[in-house]
This record gives sequence, structure tokens and C-alpha cells, in this order.
Amino acid sequence: MKKITSIIVIIILLFVISSCSLLKNKYIVMGNGVDITIPNEYKQYMLLPNNLPSIHFDLDNVRISTDSTNAIVKFVQNDQYILSDAMATHLSRYTSDEIIETRCVEREEKNGAKLGKDYLPIDEGTKSLEKIIIATNTDGTRYSYSFRTFQSNGKIYYAYTYIENMSIALEMPLMAVIHNNERKLVLLPLPYDTKYIVGGFNIELESLLTKDQYLDTTDENYFTFNYPNYLKNKNSQLDYLESSVKDWYAKYCNGHLENDKFVIEYIGAKFWIDFNQEKLNNDTGKKEAAFRIRYIGKK
Repeated sequence: MKKITSIIVIIILLFVISSCSLLKNKYIVMGNGVDITIPNEYKQYMLLPNNLPSIHFDLDNVRISTDSTNAIVKFVQNDQYILSDAMATHLSRYTSDEIIETRCVEREEKNGAKLGKDYLPIDEGTKSLEKIIIATNTDGTRYSYSFRTFQSNGKIYYAYTYIENMSIALEMPLMAVIHNNERKLVLLPLPYDTKYIVGGFNIELESLLTKDQYLDTTDENYFTFNYPNYLKNKNSQLDYLESSVKDWYAKYCNGHLENDKFVIEYIGAKFWIDFNQEKLNNDTGKKEAAFRIRYIGKK
């Protein structure tokens, strides 16, 4: 009986290992690199389908997982040295003040940091770190990156973390509007650490297109936003928070005064920001100063 049980266990393990291997190797080859942008199923409902945010990861014949989407790209089964160089080049487009780390965990590397099949020595005084970063593109669009990074022989490398693949994802705060008697979707530009509820992947597309609570005219507070925590941690004074948000929009979205309103422009659409708002902060259970984005129309 024990022998039969052991054989069954071995068969199950072999099946699991085989299945994991098959899943691991499923990928698509992107001959001219890959664009991270709005998912295809959303495009026909966007107000400006020909003017959507997109960022290109430049690496010929790069392999991405079959469960990747236009908005979330996961890199698998690539030459790690080539992929590392491509990621280094890609990230060099950002300045240091356009990148904010949201996760940074040191990994203990007893035999050196793994890169592909190799283990590379880590330079003295440096660490192997698993990171998630948020980067803001020049138009105000935010992208998140997940990777492990370390320095060896003076060179910075980028690799998979030990629990997930290297990835790039587009952040998708969305608002529904009425245009020519049709419901359309627009993307919203939001400063880092501004929490939003209405967005791609956390609300079904059908709900965005049918429920009035997601329209720009809603009485709900979906488009009223608490000031970012990282700003409040620096200075909680309202004047500082408001001026910091205005500075961000001036830098990325042509934020300016127009008929006594603070107007912003983002990928072909215009909005104005009402700073005379309050919203409950779920972390503290108290109402606090907030700002609301209101839709104006096409630019």
C-alpha cells in the first residue's frame, strides 16, 4: 500500500512540475519591442481612441508572457543580459524626480545575485534589491515597474524578482463622459500616490459604460481625491498641498488659470480642478481637504 501511495505521489509531483514548466514557457515574441498602452477592449470606447498614452519598450524579439495585456506586460524566457541592458536604457528616459519607489526589499544573496543561469558578485557596499517603482512620463501618465536590481563590477543589472517576472504596467484612472449622446471613457492624470477607485481592472468595463455613478456628473465622490500622503508627510498645510498639486499639473498637463478656473490638458481632453472640496480619509476616518477633477471637453 505504501509503495502504491509513493508511486501516486511521484506521478502527481511529475505532473505538477511538468505543468509549471509548460506554463513557464508560454510566451509571445514581439519582433519590434512592445508598447504599453490601453487594453484593446477599451479602445473603441475611449473619447479619443487615436490619442492614447503609450510607452515603448525597445527590444527586438522580446518575449512576453501569454497572459500579458496591452496595459500589463510581463517579460519571460529572455536572455537576461540583453533584457537587463534594454531595461537600463528604457529607465534612463526618466529623471530622478520622475521616479518614486513604492517597494524596496533587500534580498540576501549568499552566492551572488542570480542573472539567468549565472550568479554575479555584488559590489561591496551595494545591495540586491527588489523594487516596485512608479515613473511619470512627460505627459503625466504613470507607469509601474517591478524588478530586482543590483550592481556587479560597477554595472547596474535588472532581473526578475525571485517570486515574479519583471513587468511594466500602465496606471488607468478612468472617468465616463457623455459626448454626442454617447458614453465615452477618458483617462485622468493624477499625481503619484493619489488614490483612485474608478480605474481599469478594478471595475468592470460594462459597469463603466452603463452605470451613471461613474459619469463625470456623479454625486458620488469617485472623482474627488485626497491629497497624496507623501505630500502630507512633508507638510500638511493646505496651501502647500494645493500649490504642490498645481505645480505637478503645470509641469505635466499645462495647468493654468482660465476664467478663474485651474484648467489642465491631458492627451486631447480638458478638465478643471475644484480645490474647494472635502473627502473622507478612510485611513483616519476623518474628512479632510481634497480636490475634484471636472471634465470640460475635447481640447
